[in-house]
Amino acid sequence: MTLTVRTVEGGNDHGARVSEAGEILGDMLAELRLAQGFSELTAKSVTFTVPDRNDPPDNNPETIRYEWTGTIDQPGTLTRQYNNGDVVVMAEDVHHFNLTQLTRFMTGVPLSPGGGEQNLLLVVADAGSLSVQETARKSLIEAWGYIVNLISATASASEFDTAVAANDVAYVVEMNGSQALGTKLRDAAIGVVNEEGALAQPMGFSDGSYPQFTPSDSVLIADNDHYITESFSLESISIVSVAGNLVGLALPTAGGLTTLARVDGFMPGLAVIETGGDLHGGGTAPLRRVQLPWGQSGFDINQLNSSGRTIMQRAIEWAGGAGGGPGSPANFGIETQFATEVQGIDYIQIATRAELTEAGTVTSITAYAHTRSKKACFAIYSDTGGEPDQLLAESVTEAPSGTSWVTISVPSTELAPGTYWLAMSFEHGGQGYFSEPGGQTRYRNHSATSSGFLATWGTSDDVFATDISIYATYTPE
Repeated sequence: MTLTVRTVEGGNDHGARVSEAGEILGDMLAELRLAQGFSELTAKSVTFTVPDRNDPPDNNPETIRYEWTGTIDQPGTLTRQYNNGDVVVMAEDVHHFNLTQLTRFMTGVPLSPGGGEQNLLLVVADAGSLSVQETARKSLIEAWGYIVNLISATASASEFDTAVAANDVAYVVEMNGSQALGTKLRDAAIGVVNEEGALAQPMGFSDGSYPQFTPSDSVLIADNDHYITESFSLESISIVSVAGNLVGLALPTAGGLTTLARVDGFMPGLAVIETGGDLHGGGTAPLRRVQLPWGQSGFDINQLNSSGRTIMQRAIEWAGGAGGGPGSPANFGIETQFATEVQGIDYIQIATRAELTEAGTVTSITAYAHTRSKKACFAIYSDTGGEPDQLLAESVTEAPSGTSWVTISVPSTELAPGTYWLAMSFEHGGQGYFSEPGGQTRYRNHSATSSGFLATWGTSDDVFATDISIYATYTPE
């Protein structure tokens, strides 16, 4: 989703317009994150439903509609309508508004070393006679492109060893008689996603034999830097359509456990252990482990809303190897796809500050940009005294098309942990980058697309308190 702000003379005016547009788009995105379904989605308008907001609740969803009245040549008005109420003007004189970019496009992670579908081992009570709920889970996972293979919790350890070798990731459903599974997957060399709370101790997640149940429909996102939760804000989100008992881990938890979301405000609910992380009771995880925040007896998987299903799907993906890991490529910078486009930046070097927390070798830079099939190039500068300084690496000049995440390779460059500046340059005034208030950005009046980036940044010609959607990809040492 984009809204254009055109730069004008005077840094203060530019910053104010970016701030205003960013606030409006931020409010819209906050509502869109709660969307349960869409009845209209065009480049200029969207109609969607969100969970019941009435107090007391009436158990009926609310309907929200946004519309922009402008055209490609004429600015227009951005409006919002709540249910069947009055149409309210959100902003006037909006020059560009586009709802077609609601998602971030990224290079897909191969589902298996040879490509194609991943094999998922679904652990159930009785593989020969699935319950209605087990069948629903199987169908949902198959809809995500997995080949689902069944195994009973009562199968022997040797049968589990054979099944583990033939599959890429395992998913343990909530079931009666889960004690039959015991520790058969604890030390198995396969990524495991577990929704059975009673198995938290045998799996090595926590000390308590019995999980804690909390009547709620929501979890509190505690960490959104992780692959599983990166699409959520640090706030309470609803994950089921009907409030029920969510599962929290009993304390103490494993030394290698990271809490991504909490139930009841403090108990670990959604939690992960990375490969090599310490398990409770001794030993380390041979591959990734995920504990889901649901799984009390009788839990209806069909009650998961879109957020709950996102958590489930991405938990399986991460356990199966998606999202990087030790020794795998990682990113530093700003991976958020901001909504506010800034144009009129031809013949300018633009850089935004970024923090690298570990040593690594940078191989590419990616930015969300409106490129119009015109030239663009990226670079990295060192930092001295909080300002960009020496050129460390620069890309070739390319001419990508459209509005998307654009990746351009740079020569392999070893960097120590520290502060750096990720830079970009464009040749045409109609090209643009995307930003929001909150960081540090610098301009130099120099065209890198025609003569390369300046070897030394020098004194900046403009200073803005904004962040830009740009990040570098590196391999940790």
